Amino acid sequence: MQDPRQPGSERRLAELQGGGWAALDWSPDDSRILASEFVSANESYLWLLDAATGARTLLTPKGGPEKVAYAGAEFAADGRSVYVTTDRESEFQRLARIDLATGRHTYLTSHISWDVDTFDLSPDGKTILYPATRRSSSLWMMEGFDQPGRVDQLREMMPW
Repeated sequence: MQDPRQPGSERRLAELQGGGWAALDWSPDDSRILASEFVSANESYLWLLDAATGARTLLTPKGGPEKVAYAGAEFAADGRSVYVTTDRESEFQRLARIDLATGRHTYLTSHISWDVDTFDLSPDGKTILYPATRRSSSLWMMEGFDQPGRVDQLREMMPW
């Protein structure tokens, strides 16, 4: 870790075993780092790292009968959950919200039967854009998902 304004300020935050680790996002209060441990195309895990101590907390479960892939994780604007794409409990990559206190997954795109591989969360956390391929590629916008149990609007923005 390094303060980019101070050359020479780098320090080791954590020593991680194996390859395939990536820092994905900072929490809104800069106290935690969301990281991924990539094992294979079908298996990955999300971790929270304490930015001061480097202590790690596993966010997604390891083990079990089925391998699960997670990608593209970002903190919610309030820092209490993260948004990800995952194939957990599905044949498709879906957009999901993981509650950091409980680990509960809420799936936001279960109503579509195609992969959501990537997304972009607006800075205020109220709108999310994601491309999805059905018969052709499209860009979709979802609003109202930041309130549990509610999706106000889902619309196709740009069919190609």
